[in-house]
Amino acid sequence: MHSGANLRALLSVPGAVVAVLDGESVPSDYALIDLVEGKLRGRRTSTVKTVLERVDAANNIAGRHLVRGP
Repeated sequence: MHSGANLRALLSVPGAVVAVLDGESVPSDYALIDLVEGKLRGRRTSTVKTVLERVDAANNIAGRHLVRGP
């Protein structure tokens, strides 16, 4: 499998196209690499600590909803 096909497989994860491509349609494998590169260029990166903090915050919110209801 070439890298365009690998990237397409990663983008098949629910929510990935919205997060990476801002919801744009996924082009052919060869154009896909250029599109993803352009979309990600200049984006702010997150540290693992930041991502884990966001996961904890989301879990806390979800936990409150499970206990109290929506």
